[in-house]
Order: sequence, then structure tokens, then C-alpha cells
Amino acid sequence: MVLKFRTKMTVVETQLVDGAGIMSTPIVKTRVKIEEAAVLVGAYFYADLLLNPDYPNSSITSVYDPHPTVIGGTYSNLSLGITRKVQSGSYPATAKMSFDYVIPGVVSGRAILTLFVEDTSWYSNFDV
Repeated sequence: MVLKFRTKMTVVETQLVDGAGIMSTPIVKTRVKIEEAAVLVGAYFYADLLLNPDYPNSSITSVYDPHPTVIGGTYSNLSLGITRKVQSGSYPATAKMSFDYVIPGVVSGRAILTLFVEDTSWYSNFDV
């Protein structure tokens, strides 16, 4: 069992995008760092988002720089990608980072860090 103890979402950069949404509200381009950690396994990556208050049009434009952490062990099969680029109805835009980890004599498994973007907010989930 790996216990989760930290979630950190950092805004790296924000800017208004030229133009506005349907209701004349600004669309905001935001660069964020998504970071989560458990006792021995952690991960973070960066994402560029377009936060559009005109429901449901927010999107993930890119994801990059995945960084897995395994204390006392190793990781393999690292992947990072956008799984739903644009929010669709009640389904948020999503991106996933995943990797396999092994801590010899302690634990092994697959870690998945998922980013969710809907309307003007974002959140994450970390499964280990």
C-alpha cells in the first residue's frame, strides 16, 4: 500500500487570449504544473490550458516534461498524452501520465497521474 500525502497545482503563467468567448468573457491561456506524491512514488508534468467560461469549451493544448519519482526503486514504460483535448458536455478535457514502478522487496505497480479541465478550473487524481 502506498499512501498519498501531497497534491500541488502551480500556475506557471497566465495570459488573456485575443478575442473573447460567446458571452464576451475572456479566454485565459494558463500554463500549470500538476504534481502529486505518495510516500514512495510521485509524479509531475506541465500542461498548457485554454480556460473558456463558455461551457463546455475549455481544453488542454499541450502536455510536456513528465517527471516520475520512485524512492529506492525504478520506473519504466513512461507515457504522457492528452486523452480528451476539449471538454465535451459534462466530460472534462483530460491528460494522463503513467509509468510502472518497482521498489524491490517493498511494492510494485502502475502509477497514473490524471489532469481534468472543465470550465475555468482544473484538478488532478493520482492512482498508485
